[in-house]
Amino acid sequence: MHWDKKGGLIGTIPAIILVSLVFFFALGIFNYVFAEVNDNISEQACRFTNALRIGTSISVVGGDVRVAPRGCKTIDKTVPDEEHVNNVLVPPGREKEENAKKYATIQHVSDLAARCWWMWLEGISYTDKNGHEQKDVLDPSLLSTNNQCFICYVFELDPKKSVPFSTKDLVDYMSSTFHKIRDTSDQCSSVGGICKQTCSNVYTNDPAPVRYTQEVLGNCDQQRAGTTCCVVDKSYECENRGGKCSSDGIFKNPFNGWSCKGGGYCYLADANYFTYTRYIQEYNGRGRFQPDVGSGFQSNTKYAVVFHENTDPAFFNINVYDLATKLWEPDKKQIDGIEILPLDRISKTCAVDWGVAEP
Repeated sequence: MHWDKKGGLIGTIPAIILVSLVFFFALGIFNYVFAEVNDNISEQACRFTNALRIGTSISVVGGDVRVAPRGCKTIDKTVPDEEHVNNVLVPPGREKEENAKKYATIQHVSDLAARCWWMWLEGISYTDKNGHEQKDVLDPSLLSTNNQCFICYVFELDPKKSVPFSTKDLVDYMSSTFHKIRDTSDQCSSVGGICKQTCSNVYTNDPAPVRYTQEVLGNCDQQRAGTTCCVVDKSYECENRGGKCSSDGIFKNPFNGWSCKGGGYCYLADANYFTYTRYIQEYNGRGRFQPDVGSGFQSNTKYAVVFHENTDPAFFNINVYDLATKLWEPDKKQIDGIEILPLDRISKTCAVDWGVAEP
């Protein structure tokens, strides 16, 4: 490139066009690759690129622009799959084949709802480069608040492996069935534990419970200098991670993922034990779960698992209605959520962001 006699840069426009073409060509390859990979990798890529796009946005006059490519696509499913059929958990006394089909299907749909929430960052709030709290994960509209959504999954019931079930069946299952636990220890060793100044049973100014009296090798010095990893039991992890090996009025939720001496259940408090619904509502951020399928789930209908968000405008982010809401109803705030509804009703509910696999 060189300057012409009038001070213009000859070749600037062709260069911009060339760079743009290269960018969009690379973006097309990126989108093609992510559209072709298997479902698990697609889910991982969706979460990763959502986090990347938020973390690499560029501040311009009036707002932020996200430059990282999108990596989410809509995934088609037939439920239940073989994994859920083979590992179905049927409540005692309901072991009939029809109930096994029903619970395998409900479990699979519940897992799709939770996975969709995970892919879209679990309602976590984040702070932009200017220190302002942000909530939007979907790309906002330029100048207006928008009712947006992304279809994580489109699914149908397998007529041979499933039976119809009601919305209430799904809500009851998700509100009462374990999905995720929270380890409240410092996770300073392979069996949990907390970081204390000393593992002796002398209770001075250390707020940690006195029963963490056994010292193990761990990474406490990296977490808090001058501390040691202390556990209740070097061989069994339940109590090291915040549970108890016997139930009481507080520790009442059975969990078989953390070991206890004698092989019994580990019991968790509500603060450590998250059903599917509580996971969406409060595990890492506030969320809501809203199934809306009318008469229930049938094998002849396509359904969508949807991430739903009311995005703020990207530029000159002032909305008169929102401003009035904040002034007169400061506690009222739109929160992200997961919805399940018939696919043919999506366009009437929200503006769909199709991601990398636009139909």
